[in-house]
This record gives sequence, C-alpha cells and structure tokens, in this order.
Amino acid sequence: MDDMSKEVSELERLLGLPDDFYQGLLKEDDWSFIIKLSAVFEAAGTQALAAKLQHKEIEDSFAQLDRKRVISPTYQC
Repeated sequence: MDDMSKEVSELERLLGLPDDFYQGLLKEDDWSFIIKLSAVFEAAGTQALAAKLQHKEIEDSFAQLDRKRVISPTYQC
C-alpha cells in the first residue's frame, strides 16, 4: 500500500466512511461524484475544525452549520 492509499484509508476511518469509499467514488457518474465529494469535504472540514480547536465535542455543532450561507457570494446578513 503506497503512502496516498494509506492517507485515504486513514481519512475514510476518521470520517466514518466505509472501507474503499474513495475507490467507489471514482466509479460514480458525474453528479453522484460531485454530491458525494461535497459531503466528504464538509465532513473533512468539520473534523479539521474540531481537531484544530482541540474540542472533539463541538464537531456535532460544526456539522449542523448551514454552509450555503458561509460560501454563497450573494448572502446578506
């Protein structure tokens, strides 16, 4: 197993994804790939924020954030 495969396997484990999720993702049609990859990015971002802030217990709160408002260039407060 090469280094990238090990990193992908570790990320799958950290995010609670099934084994070989990444390999299956590569076989998806375009829209399924985009939707699933977006969910992976959200989960990875949530996990990274909780780890950086060193508070695993806030991970659920981050997961509930509405990211549309955060990334939309037209969103007005």
